[in-house]
Amino acid sequence: MPPSKPEFERLMALKQEQGRKQHEAVMSLVKQAALKAEYVTKDEHWNYFLSLVQPKLDQARSEEVQWLQNAADAHEPKDWHIAQRNYFSWKSRRESLEEVMELPAKLLAASQGESQQPQ
Repeated sequence: MPPSKPEFERLMALKQEQGRKQHEAVMSLVKQAALKAEYVTKDEHWNYFLSLVQPKLDQARSEEVQWLQNAADAHEPKDWHIAQRNYFSWKSRRESLEEVMELPAKLLAASQGESQQPQ
């Protein structure tokens, strides 16, 4: 016996929800793999390294903003101190990861500068 109209509508809604979740998962992976243009180098190995670091940098930026908001929203001193500590921890991590992301381009530029200098 074929499904009734409410059963069919429920099944279609479920399939649509599953498709949406799968699309979100795929887009999340694509976003993680995407490198910001400012960090891309001409070397595929360095770009692979940067693609591994990029999601960590994105997370650090997101967490830093979230903990800053948590500090602003804190009503108790204990909550404010926890939020402040976490904010500075994520800020430090973000700054470190930004420096790591800049290193490949600096290293490549330095090595090209050395190879172009007359001996």
